[in-house]
Amino acid sequence: MTGLNDQIEAVEALGWHLDQFAVGEGQALTGERVAVICLFRRS
Repeated sequence: MTGLNDQIEAVEALGWHLDQFAVGEGQALTGERVAVICLFRRS
């Protein structure tokens, strides 16, 4: 999740704010996976 903070700040700079954040982890046949869900709302 390298750079995630920078990406969130870039979206917020456009007038949105982070309302909800969730992270899910799982394993698939090809290895571990991480899903990040960010819900933004207009300020």
